[in-house]
Amino acid sequence: MEIYLNPLVLPILNSDKRFNVLYGGRSSGKSYAMADILLIKSFTEKDILILCLKGTMKSISDSVKQLLEDSIDRHNLREYYTITDKEIVCNVSGSRFIFYGLTHPDRLKSLEGVSYCWIEEAAVDVSEKALDILFPTIRKVGSKIFITFNPRFKKDAVYKRFIIDGVENSNVIKMNYYDNPHNSEEILNYIAEVKSKNLGKYLHEFEGELVQAIEGSLWKSDYFNHVPSDVFDMKVVSMDPSGSDSKDADEAGLIVAGSLGDKAWIIADESGRITQLQQAKRAIRLYNEHECDYIIVEKNGVGTGMKTIIRQIDKNIPIKEINATKSKKQRAIPVASLYEDGRIFHNKIFTEMEYEMVTFDENNKKISPGRLDAAVHAVTFMLLKKRVNIPGQSTTNNKNKSINQKTNKSISPFKFQI
Repeated sequence: MEIYLNPLVLPILNSDKRFNVLYGGRSSGKSYAMADILLIKSFTEKDILILCLKGTMKSISDSVKQLLEDSIDRHNLREYYTITDKEIVCNVSGSRFIFYGLTHPDRLKSLEGVSYCWIEEAAVDVSEKALDILFPTIRKVGSKIFITFNPRFKKDAVYKRFIIDGVENSNVIKMNYYDNPHNSEEILNYIAEVKSKNLGKYLHEFEGELVQAIEGSLWKSDYFNHVPSDVFDMKVVSMDPSGSDSKDADEAGLIVAGSLGDKAWIIADESGRITQLQQAKRAIRLYNEHECDYIIVEKNGVGTGMKTIIRQIDKNIPIKEINATKSKKQRAIPVASLYEDGRIFHNKIFTEMEYEMVTFDENNKKISPGRLDAAVHAVTFMLLKKRVNIPGQSTTNNKNKSINQKTNKSISPFKFQI
């Protein structure tokens, strides 16, 4: 069994410390390095139990299981492992990998005999409470905890505990893309392009620095409340269309949001650099998957014609058009105020969206924050605009939506300006 390990991580392979942390920017290879370290341990140590955790894990596909499988195949070790739907077992040693989420950390209290615990993406959806429950749960003699993450904000539990405050009996190693000898020319060129266009984004994503809010930003990191919900009286898909999928084009904003009373939630973010046809198809998929009431689409600018594209695919989709006549900052101010007032929640950490919000600079014309715009459109529609029902029709909600869709799913759109 021959596995190359970056010399930077050798102290963790041979560590006698209880806590072992790899953190830094993207493309550093830290997650694959940790996977390889744990594969070595699973192969060479008999009958150990390795617990693999992520903050949010709705299904096994959200775990690091696929990453471990990729590492097994990369080292041609498939014949030595039995891989089932829920676990990975080393046939040589009898050691096992199991996978859990940290959304409900109390469920981990009954776990016994864990030798090694790996928390991947530990800055995302991992609370102080989760750490306080987890750490004493991993109590086998000689057990160790491994942590990998990309820094986000000072307030994130894992960053505050291990980087700001410091923890005794720990190894903490920072890795960035230039420490990874396996990066392709393509990714290095992309990193150079990001650095030339947006230094703040480069420093955060690839140098592993904290997100730095710009002076006078409308949003602050303290405004983000991550409180999941699945109870709403209205849900929408909100679009901020982009003109193309070229590498120089802006990303299209595509988010799902819901409201309940005078509060709103961002439920999902599937924004990206895709064609207008793909944007329309993705919006329709999100509308159906989340059982939304409307698709909201910006009608002016590059959004011109998006309603027509959606209608060509599904003529019955209820669409609400918006005419974005005000500047992005003017539109964003009242929504940012709702965040500050604690009335807007995120169902999970939306890294890219939250980055756009705290670094929003109206004077930077090179960047059009599609995720931010889509969120602003959705919150404005659900909480800030008085809407008059069209005669003979009523606004749907989740309680009566199925009836409305069966009787008259084709609802005439109305327009409003923001």
